[in-house]
Amino acid sequence: MSMKDVVEASGRPVVTIGYDASVEDAIAVMAAKASSSLIVFKGQAPAGIFTEHDIVKAFNIACGKPFSQVPIEQAMTNKLIAATPDDELDSSISLMLRADIRHLPVKDGEEIIAILHLCDLVYYRVEVLTSEMSHLENYVKDLHGAMTD
Repeated sequence: MSMKDVVEASGRPVVTIGYDASVEDAIAVMAAKASSSLIVFKGQAPAGIFTEHDIVKAFNIACGKPFSQVPIEQAMTNKLIAATPDDELDSSISLMLRADIRHLPVKDGEEIIAILHLCDLVYYRVEVLTSEMSHLENYVKDLHGAMTD
């Protein structure tokens, strides 16, 4: 199973914001788009990711200032860990667990085509395993039926 399969099943748009935005701007975009993360762009290039987890970090950075005065660049995660569509699902789950991240951008070349949550990957894996189990059960039933005929 490749990440391409998970991306196609998720169908979520990539939500973005500019590097010059404030944390308040980011929270507003996340709320409007019902998204738990967004990619921060500096010009045409991704500069980082801002997630619900980073809101807590922003609270500590703000020291009582309003979030409108906290630049997103101070609260975002700069190191962008990403998968590719060709990466295997299980290796991507392992990557997320090792890196202790819950959001994984998927890049096709330089383009970010999806941001997947760890739950997306786990749910997809469970769906595939459930389907495989059902096929195996039917195979065993058919095999058993053929042997008893």
